[in-house]
Amino acid sequence: MDKRQYPRFSFREPVGYQTTGEGLSFGALTDDISQGGVKIRVQEFIPLRTVLHMKIHMNDPARLVPVKGQVVWVREVPHSEVYDIGIRFLEIFQSIERS
Repeated sequence: MDKRQYPRFSFREPVGYQTTGEGLSFGALTDDISQGGVKIRVQEFIPLRTVLHMKIHMNDPARLVPVKGQVVWVREVPHSEVYDIGIRFLEIFQSIERS
């Protein structure tokens, strides 16, 4: 039985992110999304409870949605050097139109 509060939907779009207090930005790809959070695949380990500032690329209409989220789970992808992470949304800001 699924304990999720919101249903998840398949969603494969790019996302940019950075950790709080860190000037470096990284890119990732989303896997699924819900009203409460998103699953992304990253190239480096990000510890639990890390707060991320992200910009999720959305289509129809094309825009960037800035969000603040917290890592709630981390799974290493077998036979690879990448990680799937679950992020719970803390804040969702007004979207920015892309040209």
